[in-house]
Amino acid sequence: MRYLFGLICVLALGAMPTLGCGNSESTGGGGGSAGSGGTAGDGGTAGDGGTAGDGGTAGDGGTAGDGGTAGDGGTAGDAGNGGNGGAAGMGGEGGSGGTGGTRVCPPDLDDNGVDDESETLVSNHAFDSDLTDWLSLQTIAWTDSGFCGGALRATATGSAPPPYGERTEVYHCIPISDNTVDYRLAFTYFLAPGQATLDGVYARVGYYTSPDCAGGTRSGWEDLPRTGEWNVEGSWQTVNEGALNPRQLDLSILLMLAVRDTDEADAEPPVSALFDEVLLRAE
Repeated sequence: MRYLFGLICVLALGAMPTLGCGNSESTGGGGGSAGSGGTAGDGGTAGDGGTAGDGGTAGDGGTAGDGGTAGDGGTAGDAGNGGNGGAAGMGGEGGSGGTGGTRVCPPDLDDNGVDDESETLVSNHAFDSDLTDWLSLQTIAWTDSGFCGGALRATATGSAPPPYGERTEVYHCIPISDNTVDYRLAFTYFLAPGQATLDGVYARVGYYTSPDCAGGTRSGWEDLPRTGEWNVEGSWQTVNEGALNPRQLDLSILLMLAVRDTDEADAEPPVSALFDEVLLRAE
């Protein structure tokens, strides 16, 4: 067979000189070198495509992923702190102070330069949370809609023969230590709008020779002079009156504040008034 194969190759060399049949194995090995010329795209070289696996080195391009560091640019978001500047807008709340421009708490109703809270002899004078120390035989109630907080609401439900009409009276006993001086009374009141027939509010005092207003008054009730407006509707008003004159042996003053309507004994709804910030002091 070997000789037959050699004869075939000799014959073939005459017709196909490019096959290299003289030593097929050795010549084929040289073809592997030609594979290095894979650059020429020879199919054999494609077999060495495994070498192309080196292209995995291109995977180092993953290093480009470090570009994620650019995400640090998110730090620029801290600029949002500038929004805190909005807090400065809270300064606008100071403007609401203007709403109470004519209402000072605690007030100085008698304009003597001293706040009433520090000199009034009236306990629970501002009705901060209840009606302690104030008494009535008619309808009274506490409300949080006062001049500076709480207030006493008196609703004219009691009735009396003409000319007294509907009224509600509230009382407070005030011990005094000096009956040789005059006393001043001041308070605030509020009448709801639409009560045009209302007589308004009024005040009386009685003097007692006991420190707790026990027994009878020394000389009956005395009306306070009404030199100011006592029947203004729709806004808080101030009554500031002097001329309270206790005498020797008087040890307490019984104060009465009242709301009265002489024209509408059966008014619906009943007329009412708010009282607050009651001052009684020695002149």
